Amino acid sequence: VDGVMWYNLEVTNESGRSWMVQRRYNDFAHLDEELKKSRSLEVPTLPGKEALNPLKVFDRDGFADKRMEGLKSYLSGLAAQVQTMAQDQVLEQFLQVDLSTRAEPGEEEPEPTS
Repeated sequence: VDGVMWYNLEVTNESGRSWMVQRRYNDFAHLDEELKKSRSLEVPTLPGKEALNPLKVFDRDGFADKRMEGLKSYLSGLAAQVQTMAQDQVLEQFLQVDLSTRAEPGEEEPEPTS
């Protein structure tokens, strides 16, 4: 959407409740930074951020699929370290839907309220 790739994540908690969240690569990068700061989990390697190039734009080299598989592996590595989402606040926050501050892809971000 508007040059941004969104990833749809299906989250299922320990009680079996499921929901969808949408995240972009920058959200994963922020999660990675926060997890490294908190030192609460062993942080797997996040797939790299590549410079914009024609192959990426047209996905001729399978960039989107490679990144998606890398992000899936990254999240699986994190999830394997917890039994419940509440065990890690940073990961739990990343996997929650926050309708008050996040816009859906293609929509404008909500204006901050005071």
